[in-house]
Amino acid sequence: QYGHAGGDQALEAFARMLHGHVRTDQFAARWGGEEFLVVCQGIDRDRLQSLVSQLLEHCRKLEIELDQGQSLQLRCSLGFAMTTPNSTELPWEKVLQLADLALLEAKQSGRDRAIGFCWEEDIAPPWGLERILGERDQAGSEGVLRRINVS
Repeated sequence: QYGHAGGDQALEAFARMLHGHVRTDQFAARWGGEEFLVVCQGIDRDRLQSLVSQLLEHCRKLEIELDQGQSLQLRCSLGFAMTTPNSTELPWEKVLQLADLALLEAKQSGRDRAIGFCWEEDIAPPWGLERILGERDQAGSEGVLRRINVS
């Protein structure tokens, strides 16, 4: 609807907003297309939820003036994942996969929201990593994985 130039302006504005709200001990980057990645090592659940909520709010305040005299109001969907502080079983690729699944759920739930998954404890039998990724609802009901909604 707004063309490539409008999309570029939206991505640039979002990247500036993200850079302004991510701390120096965190890492933010464009992951591909319209997706960005923020890595927050050593963050606790409350601080992570606060960061996610702040990013949603700041995104909602972004208004971009396009070249054609139109304005564009940005909205975003966020997915996040968090492991237990001592977890050594989870390779970063799997944590990223879980965050990506959370992002997909946020988009499918109406957008302009965030959904995250947090491990409640180290993975123990009968729960393996692949089973958790494939059976998120069941893992949640058994207390292995916690789903967090932020809107």
